[in-house]
Amino acid sequence: FVDDTRVVFDAFKDKVSDTFDDATSLHFNNVSIDDDGQYICELQDINGDKYEDKRKMNVIKKPVITMTTSRQANENLAAGESLQVNCTAEGSFPETQIQWLLNEKEFNGVGGEPNTHTLADGSMTTVVTGELIIEDEHLGKDLACKATIKDFGHIGTRKFTLTGTPSTEPAPNQEVEVKDQS
Repeated sequence: FVDDTRVVFDAFKDKVSDTFDDATSLHFNNVSIDDDGQYICELQDINGDKYEDKRKMNVIKKPVITMTTSRQANENLAAGESLQVNCTAEGSFPETQIQWLLNEKEFNGVGGEPNTHTLADGSMTTVVTGELIIEDEHLGKDLACKATIKDFGHIGTRKFTLTGTPSTEPAPNQEVEVKDQS
């Protein structure tokens, strides 16, 4: 494919758009994970002067994000109960990082180490499984898993509302007024 000062190798001829926003851009379509990497763009102007520029093509494949729990949505939870949670980002490229949030703030109360494996097509699946011991302060809040790809940013969030009724037991070290009934 040749367009005035642009030369594109045959391997990309079906992937390059023939419409350009400006004279310095190439638009690639239908790229795959295999296209990720360093390239040299060689140009020759109408005077025969040659130019070359190295560029990195970063191919991003957004994953399918799912969050599962050991309890059903809207099922009442109580302080002291255990909630098993799993966040999966399937089919990403490059690898997805997963972070737990409670009401949209970073939350370390779930734990779990990421487990990432590569699929046959070169994409990756990351799974984080953890456990949350329910406390009264968690009830009525949203537990979420947030998925990000380095150098790309936030790509998705899945939420689970922690539904329940706080216990009526006083918290440890909380003063309780006792009235004499005699």
